[in-house]
Amino acid sequence: MADYNTHHPWPKVANTQDYELNYDELLGNSEKLLQEVDQYLEKATKTTYEGRTFTYARGGPGGWLDYKKAAEIAWVALFQAIDVLLHKNNITSQHGGRHEHDKEMPTRPILGNYDRKLALIKLEKENENLASKHYYDRYVSITAGLRNNSNYYTKQDIELVKWEVARVKEIVNELKSL
Repeated sequence: MADYNTHHPWPKVANTQDYELNYDELLGNSEKLLQEVDQYLEKATKTTYEGRTFTYARGGPGGWLDYKKAAEIAWVALFQAIDVLLHKNNITSQHGGRHEHDKEMPTRPILGNYDRKLALIKLEKENENLASKHYYDRYVSITAGLRNNSNYYTKQDIELVKWEVARVKEIVNELKSL
C-alpha cells in the first residue's frame, strides 16, 4: 500500500479526460485498486490510540483517513469500470453546448460524473439487456454512498464503505464477463 500523501489513484492523464491505460487494462486496474481499498479498510479497522484498539465503525482517532481514502479509491475503481462499459458499447459524451447540434459530441470522451450518468441513461435506452442490469441506478447509489460528502469522519463509517466496496466489486466482476 502506497503512502497516503504520495499515492495518486487517478488513472487519467493530467488536464485531460484520457486514461493513462488503455480500456482493456482498466478493469484489471480497478481490481488492483479494490485490493488496495481492502488494505485501507483493514488498517482503519485496527486503529490504536493511547493503547486502545478501536474496532467500532469509524475506526477510532486516525482511522478515518484510511477509510476516507478507501472510499475515494473505490469510487475511482467504479468510474473506471463504468467507463469501460460505456467504451465497449460505443457510448461517448452526451454533454454538450446550449444548442441542439452541440448536445451530442460523438468523439468526445466521458467528461466526468454528470456526463457518465447521461451516457448510462443513453446506454440503457439503447440496450435492453444492459438496461436490465440497472447500471445507472447502481452507479448513482454507490457514488452517493462513497462520495456522499467531504466530511467522512462524521457521515461515513467503515461498514457502509465495505458494503459499497462489495457492490463495486460485483460490477467489476460482471463487466469482466461481458
